[in-house]
Amino acid sequence: MNFGIVELDAEQLAFVEEVRALLTEHWVPDPHAVSLDHERPPRELLELLAERGWVHPRAPKEQGGAGLGPVEERLLALLFDDHRVPACGNGLFLPTVYEYGTDELKATVLPDLESGRATFCIGYTEPDSGSDVAAARTRAVRTEDGWLVNGSKMFTTYAQDADYCFLLARTGAIEDKHGGLTMFVVPMRSAGVEVRPVLGMGGIRTNVTYYRDVRLPDWCRLGEVGEGWKVLAGPLAEEHGLSGADPLAELNGSMGATFTRILERMVEYAVDWALAPAAGTGEAPIDDPLVRDVLTAALQDVEVCRSTPSSYGKVLAAATLQRQADTLLDLTSPDGLLDRGAPGAIAHGVLAWARLFAPATDVYGGTSEIYRNNLARGQLGLPRPR
Repeated sequence: MNFGIVELDAEQLAFVEEVRALLTEHWVPDPHAVSLDHERPPRELLELLAERGWVHPRAPKEQGGAGLGPVEERLLALLFDDHRVPACGNGLFLPTVYEYGTDELKATVLPDLESGRATFCIGYTEPDSGSDVAAARTRAVRTEDGWLVNGSKMFTTYAQDADYCFLLARTGAIEDKHGGLTMFVVPMRSAGVEVRPVLGMGGIRTNVTYYRDVRLPDWCRLGEVGEGWKVLAGPLAEEHGLSGADPLAELNGSMGATFTRILERMVEYAVDWALAPAAGTGEAPIDDPLVRDVLTAALQDVEVCRSTPSSYGKVLAAATLQRQADTLLDLTSPDGLLDRGAPGAIAHGVLAWARLFAPATDVYGGTSEIYRNNLARGQLGLPRPR
């Protein structure tokens, strides 16, 4: 493995300056923003990024991208992170539309999804099924001119802004659990679609969405009727970090990358706190060897999470963030416990916010228990429990 420094050429340096100039002129970052995976860039910024092909920068220009190389893509990702630009992109589902979409669906949705002007949300989980996605009861019934959809979905993050929902619906008998499912692309502005917010700890927003007699033409279907589980396999593997990692990626490529980034930010702010001399005494917390031990252990955990791939990374990063969030708040108390906006709060309350966010990482994208079961059987070859 080559750990050498990548020397940028003149064209790459000019690209960096171009990106910085656009973000400086058109985006006001929140310097204390940490978790941006529940947000999307505003439409104005998204349009500017789409014009340049920077939403899907590696994609060829004829598919709405910029045709950038891996180094330029990495530079763009680093600049977005540095400027706290919320995550955006449709790479999770574009391959599925390419493979399973009808000609009319592709003609209708692909141009804006490829450029990034249009966004999507995921309609898998239901209020009564949790991580058991195949237990979906939202039903799509054939009509003379297409399909009639009724049901509800839970944890449809971005639904308040999304243009389309990738919806898993039951088209067969409930007893035919995996074989009775079909995937659809639902325009979110269709009559009968309702979005209601669900706020988690720390102010994170997701949604519950309702579908009441939503009419869809048949060309909104992805794949054959009854093959929804097959169609869903690719996006699920991509979301869970099982499709391979970018060799230039800083993190492990799994869903755990977001949780690792939050932990890294927490450690950075805790280090800033530890380096600041106390008023009156001039002594800094970093002078205490116990403080140094705690911070060193946290930094080691960050590196371990960075290096843990695929679904393993999600499970480890979720558990590590929860454990270290407790530890770092204990270390920085009482100021670390202060919420955003409170006088004296460390890093404007980011540490306290992250502690509120941390427990939900056991649920996002599927519960850690389900991940462990899948890893045990699929990766380690262990038998099912009796």
